Amino acid sequence: MDAARKAGKAVSNVTPPVVREGLESVADAALVPVAKQAVHLLELVTDWTTELADPEKVLEHHRAAGRDVAKLEDLKKLDLKLARTLPPR
Repeated sequence: MDAARKAGKAVSNVTPPVVREGLESVADAALVPVAKQAVHLLELVTDWTTELADPEKVLEHHRAAGRDVAKLEDLKKLDLKLARTLPPR
């Protein structure tokens, strides 16, 4: 580990500043799209979580499966295995 750090510093010391700046620009250009995609993924997960936590979506799911539910309390009357099913994404 220490040898790798020394080698990295040695290479850095002999690399011309223009090349180092160019590499920094390339790295920045490559990381911007990755950061944007990470933000998009977090937004998508937030949307899915919100949808799964929406009581009306849960009731719609159970109604579509043929279960007679008018409110969340009606789910307590169902078989426990049925009440644990999640609505599709």
